[in-house]
This record gives sequence, structure tokens and C-alpha cells, in this order.
Amino acid sequence: MPVKTDRSSSRSGKQGNASRTVTARSRSVSTARQGARNTKKTGSISLVASMLELISLTYFGRVFFFLAIATILALLNILLSHNQFDFFFRLLGIEMVLTAIFFWLKFLLKRE
Repeated sequence: MPVKTDRSSSRSGKQGNASRTVTARSRSVSTARQGARNTKKTGSISLVASMLELISLTYFGRVFFFLAIATILALLNILLSHNQFDFFFRLLGIEMVLTAIFFWLKFLLKRE
């Protein structure tokens, strides 16, 4: 697109306007290119990560993750306690107290 200038202006004035126009055009092109690059980076999420994110957004997905983590934690407690029930329940109690403290602090410090 040609740049309109006054005929009375000097030659350097015409070049200045043309360079400003080119600069604006190059900025808009570079911005569009950067946007395209950003979409490629976010599109490279693995299939497993995207499936986990999709599952965790639903109510049943959250319940599933809670039950899976609780099961893994209980099995780990059984493994560590070597079938000593008093030690197993002591570990379980400590974990429940720590979880309660974590969620209370999260509730108290939550910003709205």
C-alpha cells in the first residue's frame, strides 16, 4: 500500500513515513507468527496428560482419582507396617491428621 505524503515535504520525510509503515507491517506479521508458534507448543501435550486432564474435570473423574490415591496410600501403609496393625493405624491416623490440616490451611488461605 503506497504511503501518501505532501509534495512539499522533503525526500527524507517520505522515507521516514515509509519506514514507519514497514515497521508496523513487520510487527503485525511477527506477532502473527509468534501466535502460531505458541499454539504449536501447547498442542504438543501428550495423550496421557490430556486424558488425565479430561478425566479430572468431571465429578466421577475426581472421585476415581481420590479412590485411586487412597488405595495406593493404604497399600503403601500395609507394606510399611509389615502386618502390624497398631503401626498401620498409627500411620493412617497421622496421614488423616496431616490431610485435615492441609485442607484447613487451604480453606483459610484461599483468596477470592
